[in-house]
Amino acid sequence: MDAERGVVQVVHGPDPNISLKSVQPDSTPVFPGHPQVPPPPRLESSAHQQWNPAGWLQAGPGAVAKNAWCRGAYRGRESGLLVGVDPRIIYPVRHAAPQLSSNFRKHMYIVTGGAGFIGSNLVRGLNRNGIDEIVIVDDLENGEKHLGLNSLDFADFIDWRDLQGSWEVLLGDGVEAVFHQGACSDTMEADGRYMMEANFESSKEVLHACLDTETPFFYASSASVYGDGERGFREEVACEAPLNIYAYSKFLFDQYVRRIAPTAGSQIGGLRYFNVFGPQENHKGRMASVIYHFHKQIAEKGELRLFEGSEGFVRDFIHVDDVVALNLWLLENPDVSGIFNAGTGTERSFLDLAKLVVEGTGGKASIGTIPFPEALVGKYQAYTCADQAELREAGCEHEFLSLEAGVASYVKQLNETGGLYLRSE
Repeated sequence: MDAERGVVQVVHGPDPNISLKSVQPDSTPVFPGHPQVPPPPRLESSAHQQWNPAGWLQAGPGAVAKNAWCRGAYRGRESGLLVGVDPRIIYPVRHAAPQLSSNFRKHMYIVTGGAGFIGSNLVRGLNRNGIDEIVIVDDLENGEKHLGLNSLDFADFIDWRDLQGSWEVLLGDGVEAVFHQGACSDTMEADGRYMMEANFESSKEVLHACLDTETPFFYASSASVYGDGERGFREEVACEAPLNIYAYSKFLFDQYVRRIAPTAGSQIGGLRYFNVFGPQENHKGRMASVIYHFHKQIAEKGELRLFEGSEGFVRDFIHVDDVVALNLWLLENPDVSGIFNAGTGTERSFLDLAKLVVEGTGGKASIGTIPFPEALVGKYQAYTCADQAELREAGCEHEFLSLEAGVASYVKQLNETGGLYLRSE
């Protein structure tokens, strides 16, 4: 029993008839404005009870909690089943994963990576469609990420590590959809084991939980799977040749989805993001879009600098609002499954991009060059352009922002708020 939280721990096992007796919690309010921690669950059997060394009341194999108060249950990856004493509160319990009550889950959406760049924009997109019953799964080890949450409405925030091994408990039945945006997006990361754990193994766990609960699963893939692009940019294996471990981790998960999709009983949609830019990327450091870096260089030095040869480096740049629109299109079309390119179908050079940023910041900044980095030789996509055939054949009629309109909108946001959305927007 944790007196501060009013939580009882129960350990899983094969016997469904074993459960815990009632334990009185501390009456200290859990959160400001909450008058008192209500009584804990009344549990029907005291078989195999013991206090473990960590100070938790622990049951033997098969413990099951039963009580009207106990609509919210928690299962940690090491600690078994945990029971919250108030259905209105998700208690911050060590290594614990919340299972939302059936009432709470009724119209619930889950966004992994929801404190990140694309994830926070996706939460904003749901908010703008009247949806705020959202659980964000992420971490705030980079504390600056909280700035992207300030303008958003959501029901709860859960650290992703507390869900390892427990996703099916969170999902239960009734979650409307999972938008899986959480990943390591650092294309310069060289630790293959870490990348595979973050982008492949974790994604498989979420996918299988969604399949087991028949929850629609929408996930972020990447145009990096196409490598140098010489084989084209169609959503087929013949075109795919990743240049780095980040791209390979995305490619391998796409391959995994392809094997499972034919027998899946629920919707699976993957979007291969091309070069995404837009508000809410302030925390990304070197992985932020070049527009963000160009704007920062102009503000600090009055000039921006490109890699040598940038007039010949062309990419498919897509505003994050378009990415959000494609995710919501999948949500609105439950009969559509597959892997689709998320790009505008138009390529533009980095030099074009630089000129648009200069124009948006007053037109006075100069444009210089720097040597191409050795670390990127052989790992750099010099050309990308989305093939939209699959997306259009699936019925998507979304009209994408032009580069001019998208850059103007983003630079305006950078000029006015530093690139973050404010509560009034």
